[in-house]
Amino acid sequence: IGHGEGALVASILAGEGVRASKRKRNIAGLILLAGPGRNLRELVYDEIRASLAGHREGEIRTAVDRARRVHEAALANAELPASSEGARQWMIEAFAEDPLKRLTKVRAPILALQGGKDFQVNPVADFEPILALLEDRKRERDAYELFTELDHLFKLEPGVSTPGHYADLRRHLDPAVLDRISSWALMVTGD
Repeated sequence: IGHGEGALVASILAGEGVRASKRKRNIAGLILLAGPGRNLRELVYDEIRASLAGHREGEIRTAVDRARRVHEAALANAELPASSEGARQWMIEAFAEDPLKRLTKVRAPILALQGGKDFQVNPVADFEPILALLEDRKRERDAYELFTELDHLFKLEPGVSTPGHYADLRRHLDPAVLDRISSWALMVTGD
């Protein structure tokens, strides 16, 4: 099970198999919570745009351009701002990944869940390509669900999701998500 970028990591592990007791073992299933359906670099630019909604277009463009310059410098092994140097290796590795290609290597059943009000992992640009891939696989135990009123953290969002809402400790994980995960896992494992 992985959430956000962790869904990509879980996909990589599921596609490559798990080593235990000195031999490779298959996994029972893969659960993607707000998993990326496109390259993380493009996802980051859209996340910047969404998190700056309401700002002037010039400010948004400047922020995205700044991120692009940092990414290009990291990938070219050029000088980076000191604040970005620690993320260089992450950028090199993460931006080289194709989440959908990784999912095609997964043989286990997949459950993909997405919040409809997620501004970090887009329900259209990210979730729809994953749905298309799952539908093409035509595997009986694959499943997916869009929780239209939930955000990236799978918490109820009555308005527009923003980074500031994440700190609101009165909001909790929606129980329907836990029910969906547990019922699917029980179905897949036969327990």
